[in-house]
Amino acid sequence: LDCTQYKSIQGVKHSDHKPVIAHFRIKLKPALHTENLSYGKFNREVYKRGCEQRERHHSLGVGLRNTKRRTANARSSVCVLQ
Repeated sequence: LDCTQYKSIQGVKHSDHKPVIAHFRIKLKPALHTENLSYGKFNREVYKRGCEQRERHHSLGVGLRNTKRRTANARSSVCVLQ
């Protein structure tokens, strides 16, 4: 996990806190789950949703090196941590 950008928003102030924005670069190993897995002792629905999104992104060619995307539409993903 690499933080590529971090800054505070100077124009907004609530109490003594200022909101911040950060961008991160993260490497994940892609895998398509085709078998019935025991998803472990954590939030199974969140994990399943992540697997579905990863499969959908790979079907569009997102994140795959040395391959062309199967669609002309560029896509981006945003993750908001609170």
